[in-house]
Order: sequence, then C-alpha cells, then structure tokens
Amino acid sequence: MSDLRIYSSDLMSRCPRQRQLYREGKYEAIAYGALYRGLIAGQAIEDWLTDPNSPTDLVSLVHVAQDNVNQKLEEEGRVLSDAMRPREIALEVIEMMGYFCARWDEWMIAQDIEIIGAEIPVRWGKVNWEFNSHMDLLCRRRGTDHYVIIDWKWTKESPTAIYAKKHLQLRSYRTATLCGEVCINGFWTSLNAESVECFIGWLPGLLPYRRRTTVKDMVYMKGDLRPMEKFMVPTKIEKNYSDDDLVVHSQITQRASMLEQEYAPEIPTPEGCAACQSSAWCIDTTGDDQ
Repeated sequence: MSDLRIYSSDLMSRCPRQRQLYREGKYEAIAYGALYRGLIAGQAIEDWLTDPNSPTDLVSLVHVAQDNVNQKLEEEGRVLSDAMRPREIALEVIEMMGYFCARWDEWMIAQDIEIIGAEIPVRWGKVNWEFNSHMDLLCRRRGTDHYVIIDWKWTKESPTAIYAKKHLQLRSYRTATLCGEVCINGFWTSLNAESVECFIGWLPGLLPYRRRTTVKDMVYMKGDLRPMEKFMVPTKIEKNYSDDDLVVHSQITQRASMLEQEYAPEIPTPEGCAACQSSAWCIDTTGDDQ
C-alpha cells in the first residue's frame, strides 16, 4: 500500500496550492481566533461528554479546556495571534456550553443514542492511498448497529441543507466507518455497521436569536432559542449508500492523484488569501520558491 495519506483537510481545502504548501510544512504556525475558539469548544464538549473527572461547573470546564488547548498548541510549535483575545473567546465558549448542556440531552434522548467515544480515529485504505482522520463524536442507536457521527463546527454562517448534503468530510467519515476501521480503546476494528448517519453540530445554532427573525413562516423573537435543526444539521445521503461510497472513493482518489502529481492550482479569494498561513510561500503555480 502507498504511504500517501489523505486527510479530511485535503478534501475540504478550497485552495489546492495552500494545502500542498501546508503538507510540505510551509506555513506560519499561528493560531487565529476562529481556530482557537473551535479547539476550545471541541475540547470542552469532549471533556463534558466523555471524561467523568472533568469539572462540573462550566467556567472551570472551559478554563481547563483552554489550558489543554494552549499546551497542545505549544507542543505543536504554534503561537497565538497578536490580535487574539483569549479571555473573550473563553467567555463565548462558556455561553455556548451553557446552552449545549441544556439541550444536548434533549437531542440525545430523541435520537435514542449512546456515546461510543470522542476523537475517534478512522481509516480506510486502498491501493494507492489511505484516508486517515478523527471523528469528533461517534455514537450508536441503542441496541442496534446503526451509528451516528457528529462533527462540531463554529462558523460564521449556518450550514445550509445543500451544503450539509454535499459535505465531503462527513461523507468520507461515513464511508470509512462503513468500509474501513475505527480505533476504539486503542484497537482498530470494523464496526460491521448496518448504517451510518452524520450530523454537523453547528455550535452557534445553540445561541438564542439576537433579533426578531422569521424562519419558514415561524417568527422568533430576540432571546428565543433556535430550533434544534439549526444546531444539529443532518448530512442526508439521497443516493444509495453504495453509490455514494463510489463517489467518495472517486473524490479521495482525485485528491491523491493531484498530490502525487504535485498538481496544485491556486484558487485565490479575498478572505482566503488574507487568512492563509502559507501566503509567504505562495509565489506561483509551479511550486518553485523564488
């Protein structure tokens, strides 16, 4: 088997050139606010759901999560952006966690699921590549072989139904879980899953509306909670499972081919280039540094 590993970030990167440079180690090791917020939120959720020894009050929970994230970033050689406001970010995460703790059990009971684990490694190998990633949360519907994958997101815009449906990262997790292996308690195993569903857990969807809002003829006032489907957005696979597995296989194979051939076109955007940590190395499309 080839040593070429394909990660979820290879599938989701908007600019192939940026991803190529990152894989070559050509990037500034700076953690910006969006990344930092997402890491702390993900760590706090993981601790709350899976660590019985985690703090029970949310302020302590988030501060411990923040300390752990700071340590991991330091170990990776990353530094916080000068524009970072860690205290304000911690307060945002504390607010979100308050609503998360109030609403998660409601969703979990409605779905009749139990948690298998958080940050679960998943892999799916083929002749010339191996897809390799981690799932934020893996659950199972009680008493069945039906599994549920959840990926936490903290983005400015809410995921639309069409975006969720085409979300290649989650579709790849689903296919890898069905066709490959997951690592549970240190052991790689096939789940022999009968089916796998995926959800985008859009964390800002937990926060109440900031102003009067109309959604599908429903009027929500300032302070009203958003409907649960704004928080947990399903990735609905309309095709037959096996058909979508073939599509995912093709998409990963294309990325592997591009990486092997060092084919990495630039796709500049004002927002992407402004935040790109590899911009200092992005000279031209030939891959030659000047």
